[in-house]
Amino acid sequence: MEPMMAFNSLHYIFLFLPIVALVNYFAWKLHPQISRFFIVAASIWFYCELAQEGVLWLVISCLITYGAYLTSNRCNCRRLIYGAAIVMNIAMLCFFKYNYLLSWDAASLNAGALMAPIAISFFVFQQVSFLVDAYKRKFEHVIFLDYVYYVTFFPKMVSGPITRYDRLMNGIAAPVDSGKLTSGLVLLSIGLYKKIVLSSIFATVANAGYAAEAPLKLIESWVTSLSYTMQIYYDFSGYSDMAIGSALILGVSLPANFNSPYKAVNIRDFWNRWHISLSTWLRDYVYIPLGGSRHGYPRTLANLLITFAISGAWHGATINFILWGVLHGVATGINVTWAKLGYSMPRLAGLVVTFLFINASWVPFRAESFDKVLNVYKGMIGLNGMSELTLWPASMLQETFNKFNVYKELIAWNMSSASTVIVLAAALLMAFIAKNSNEIACHEHPENTVKFRSVILCSVLFVISVICLFGGGGSVSFIYSNF
Repeated sequence: MEPMMAFNSLHYIFLFLPIVALVNYFAWKLHPQISRFFIVAASIWFYCELAQEGVLWLVISCLITYGAYLTSNRCNCRRLIYGAAIVMNIAMLCFFKYNYLLSWDAASLNAGALMAPIAISFFVFQQVSFLVDAYKRKFEHVIFLDYVYYVTFFPKMVSGPITRYDRLMNGIAAPVDSGKLTSGLVLLSIGLYKKIVLSSIFATVANAGYAAEAPLKLIESWVTSLSYTMQIYYDFSGYSDMAIGSALILGVSLPANFNSPYKAVNIRDFWNRWHISLSTWLRDYVYIPLGGSRHGYPRTLANLLITFAISGAWHGATINFILWGVLHGVATGINVTWAKLGYSMPRLAGLVVTFLFINASWVPFRAESFDKVLNVYKGMIGLNGMSELTLWPASMLQETFNKFNVYKELIAWNMSSASTVIVLAAALLMAFIAKNSNEIACHEHPENTVKFRSVILCSVLFVISVICLFGGGGSVSFIYSNF
């Protein structure tokens, strides 16, 4: 079950967020620093509710990072101090994510002590960002309250967007106004609907496919892979929408994290649209320090491969995640080579090729074993045999719509049913042609006003999501909460 403080919980939507937003509004009216202190207190409480004992490691990380920042201002060995603090933060992250690779007797250890604290990947990345930017003197005189605000701000605490210190602090220059509030509510509603309804529908189909013991046939393999492609997009972009929307309701502007990634026309375009905060973090703090594209073509390809391998290892140390990262590194290298040779591809062809690659690359990301990866790939090229489309019985259709918790009934879908294929095709079409949530909410262009019809539509989506929540639809965690 999801903790009651998770974004997709009634407790968060109807109690925590409204109360915090209301108190914060009046606190800001008294003084901005009072507002900041209140948000820090609320954020720490939020994280304690989610992480419990894991909060100790957040405290240790903060003491290391801010201690290094203060110490560096009083001595001449800034490089050594900042370097040591970065190494300690990354070592802590690696210990919790990869301790099972060590030759310890796991049975003799307290398993709970070795469980990775919630959000450790994200708050460590933000600590590294803070340390590097402080070393480069991108900001001066950071008081402890502002630093803790930056690290713990609850809308982006658990799964991002990964935010830079100066970007976050510049985003709270004014209290919430009607424009931010409307945009925030629209994003919150869209994100909730993506998670509770859309992602959950496709999760049911994808989970059934990846759990199947028999080899998946052609249509089953494609339905399984495409379902996960839609699931992870709606799940993670839904989380990001809710995070950004929650921040706007508090008067804070966070950077967009998704920009219609499945509309990308090449792999580099995809990474400019997918998990933008992570891809820019890897670019600025891994790829460019390695040398970027400044040292010739072979070195550029090597730097790309290393960066994407690190991205894969950040998600997990299994062979599947490493394979996922390497696949993207190789594809990006091919794209760079293609451009270097002066070749181009028609936009539609680029879109199709890119999407097919992305869909195929999600297979090792989702599959629980390398054997399952091979099974799905074999099925996708027809080596496991063909499938026949079957119809969805009308009685099941009636049964589904008689329930509030709609997607629970969808577990009865056959992966090769015509209805499954039709709904999947409709979702794919929507991902390719519909406006994204940032465009609907005017998040990137606050000078524009959210259209009235968008407000009405999002209100309907919110009601549908809440009905599903009351039916038990909030029990599935966000995918990226595992990272």
